[in-house]
Amino acid sequence: MSNLAAKKKLTFPKSTHIRSRLDFARVYDQGSRLSDAILLLTAARNDEPQTRIGLSVSKRCGNAVHRNRWKRLIREAFRLTRAEMPSGLDLVVQPRSGTGTEPDALAVRRSLASLVKRVAKRLTPPENQQVTAERNLEQPLSSDRS
Repeated sequence: MSNLAAKKKLTFPKSTHIRSRLDFARVYDQGSRLSDAILLLTAARNDEPQTRIGLSVSKRCGNAVHRNRWKRLIREAFRLTRAEMPSGLDLVVQPRSGTGTEPDALAVRRSLASLVKRVAKRLTPPENQQVTAERNLEQPLSSDRS
């Protein structure tokens, strides 16, 4: 049974896809953007209990064969790392067009995991930011000490 439970966690149901033009526009408008040598990630908070992903692979990445390979690799990286990702995010992932090389599955997976971890720190919920700001105001400045 544990093997079956592990397989269920690594599925990629349609509810984890971003497909609506409005959702893509919201992520681009309100989101935070990070990139590395392989991927460009735009992320925004959503009101759902799960993290969703949308792909944007332009013709600059190559012909249809290369674009589809990028999409398969990014979806697979998301599927395998989704269990470790924070919930409540909408992610739009784009491959960096200047790479010029064939994408590597392990490199794409590492890149996606590290970018999501970094962007999750940026997108802390507003109530946590408010508590942190209040704590900072309560602390005396070093110049106030005598």
